[in-house]
Amino acid sequence: MSRSMKSRTKFAFAVTCVALIITSCIGIFWIVRDSSANTNITQSTDLTTKQVIEDPEAQLNSNSATELSNVTILEEEMTEQKARQLAIKVAVLESERLAEASAKSLSSLEEALRNFLGNEAGKVGLIYYDISSGNTISINGSMTFNAASTFKVPLAMIMYDQVSNGSRQETDTINFSEKNREGGTGILQNNNLSLPIKISTLVEDAIRYSDNIAANMLITSMDFEQYKRQEDLKLGITTNHANNEITALGAFNALKQLNDGANNGNLNYSKIISHMKNTIFNDRISKNIPNPLVAHKIGNYDSNVHDIGIVYTEKPYILTIYTNGLRNPNATISGISDIIYAQQIGH
Repeated sequence: MSRSMKSRTKFAFAVTCVALIITSCIGIFWIVRDSSANTNITQSTDLTTKQVIEDPEAQLNSNSATELSNVTILEEEMTEQKARQLAIKVAVLESERLAEASAKSLSSLEEALRNFLGNEAGKVGLIYYDISSGNTISINGSMTFNAASTFKVPLAMIMYDQVSNGSRQETDTINFSEKNREGGTGILQNNNLSLPIKISTLVEDAIRYSDNIAANMLITSMDFEQYKRQEDLKLGITTNHANNEITALGAFNALKQLNDGANNGNLNYSKIISHMKNTIFNDRISKNIPNPLVAHKIGNYDSNVHDIGIVYTEKPYILTIYTNGLRNPNATISGISDIIYAQQIGH
């Protein structure tokens, strides 16, 4: 081997040894560093635990902050609860105040009516009912009167009940019979009655024109015993049908059913109300009130003079007035109506 070859071999061996030494050093460095890091983490954890153990005040402060937060939430909830309780209390007090004011107003109205009637109060049966509030005044509400033509309202309701349940149609017709003939109010007396007349026409004639023949034709087209039972249901009282008896309370019950039914979508009851608004008789309840507001039906029989109706002001009300033997019944009925109307519109 030449001298130069030996020199190169020694150099290569030396380089290899140096490389091995450097590699070993690097490995030892990384092992030591990882070990140191793990030791630091452990020491840090231990220190934290030690601080918690050795510094209970810090832990207490932390717990106090949590408790303070909970107390704040509780106080807010209590404040909201107190606010709700206060709102309820205010609402109750306001309701009581309004109820007291309403009671005073109702008492004042009844006093005004009784003062107006004076010594003729015993000849009048009256029911006033505020539809919105339910406030009611009854003066001799259960006193019996001859219904005269006011019975035609429950009659019309019974006929249209049969239309609503499908047992009849508005276009069904009824033939006139001589037993249906009657004088007094109406428009059929002078008509040719040889042709049958539709139910809808007879109902309108009975209500708008208070036609007696039309009412008789409707009644005789039904079983009379069934009709009596149905009329009692409308009036909410048992009446003497032979004498055509009624009370102000009975008429009110029928009108309330009529109004409630119309408000609940009974289109046939709405038709009856429309006929009542378009009656040709306007010398009592509606005399001094705009006629479109008043759906009513009058009745006359000897000294019995009546009017019953629903008055559609912003605060609608039902009014049934029956009289017997008054000196000036029309003026008395219109006077009662005027007093109540003024109260309802706030005058």
